[in-house]
Amino acid sequence: MNEKTTILIVEDHPLVLDGIKKTLNHSGDFQLIGSASDGVEAIELARKHQPAVVILDISLPTCSGLDLCPIILESVPKAKVIFLTMHVQLSHIRKALKNGALGYVLKSAPVEQLLWAIRHALKGECFLSPAVTKLLIGDFLGQKDRPKDSTNPPSLFNSPLTARELQVLEIYLTGASSKEIAQILCLSPKTVDKHRANIFEKTKSSSPVDLLRFAVEHNIVDLDNWV
Repeated sequence: MNEKTTILIVEDHPLVLDGIKKTLNHSGDFQLIGSASDGVEAIELARKHQPAVVILDISLPTCSGLDLCPIILESVPKAKVIFLTMHVQLSHIRKALKNGALGYVLKSAPVEQLLWAIRHALKGECFLSPAVTKLLIGDFLGQKDRPKDSTNPPSLFNSPLTARELQVLEIYLTGASSKEIAQILCLSPKTVDKHRANIFEKTKSSSPVDLLRFAVEHNIVDLDNWV
């Protein structure tokens, strides 16, 4: 019999908490080891039970879940933190990811997304609700219109990629799938796949890491501002 994944829930709304518990119980793969309604209780339970996953809200009575996240990870370094929240502000999303969370799921999303987020996190992969991904991509693409540091001018003139290929590359590096890229750029998934193949060939890349290195070298992305 496989050992179940232990989960701690940090949520102060009884109805939401009850819904999370039912979702986890129905899956059969997870074991709820406790629930906390504030930061102090969350830290105590995390230290005591060393959960594999912590489902964390942002709005809590004694502190913000965003500030609580790194404290929990300091107490339980191997834990995977997933935010389950109603907040969709970019500042919250960025802070959650920078503070170590591997998931950001909206409370308005289908319950299956929470299960997907947990399973992705257990593999060390990040999962965001599609609405959150779309918001991040839109913000990232909007950076093209922002003033750039004159001491570090872009070198796109030396890039072998076309303007459309650059667009596909920018979105691809955010982790978007071909289907998501196609929806954003109003293209067919097959066309996006063709652009991706051309990008790998033109940049002589064999992996996403090679593509990221190319993008950094050509100032297509700035790692200091990378989400």
